[in-house]
Amino acid sequence: MLQIYKNLDKSNFENSPKKAFNLLKDFIKDKIHSNLIQSISYDFTQNTFSNSHQNLVKNGVLKQSIPLQKLAHFRLDEKTADNYLYESIVYDSEIEKDISSENNATLDKKTIKVFAKLPKLSIPTPYKHYEPDFAYFLEEQNGKKIFFICEAKGYDKDSDIPEDEQKKIDYARVFFEQLSKSLEKDNIKVIFEKRINRQRLIECLNEALHKDA
Repeated sequence: MLQIYKNLDKSNFENSPKKAFNLLKDFIKDKIHSNLIQSISYDFTQNTFSNSHQNLVKNGVLKQSIPLQKLAHFRLDEKTADNYLYESIVYDSEIEKDISSENNATLDKKTIKVFAKLPKLSIPTPYKHYEPDFAYFLEEQNGKKIFFICEAKGYDKDSDIPEDEQKKIDYARVFFEQLSKSLEKDNIKVIFEKRINRQRLIECLNEALHKDA
């Protein structure tokens, strides 16, 4: 940080010291996170859970129902897909409503057993806590299980995603990559990908599988 300051042209501070300080602060933060994303690691254990785990389990038993406020702000009472987890469509945005209303049972020799908008599950990162949107449980013909975690974004393209949101996504990708490695012995794969605007599920999933290969 000292070397950065020494190399700066101090004359640029004279007109707007506050703006110069904020730019310098943002620059340093970006460099810190660029380095952290290369070195961060996660350890996983079956005996340690986050507080958000209580949304799903009580006294070691999976809950049979989840309050709406733990899932989303809105509910749509209409017929859901057979492999949709909940009795009603729950959503926080229009893109989430559209995704929840999809009816995809088979994708390229993979069967979607169940999918749903995730409850409020918070993943810690060095930047900010991250809450993924959707999860799909797929099974291949050879019996291999795939958990596809999908981040739904209502933007037209990747470059429209704000930097603040992109940082959380970058850290989340590392988290799920390392989670997948920890589950390899159980023949389970976990993959993570963004789904931009009206991108088809098959396109998003194939993109994620290609990156993971």
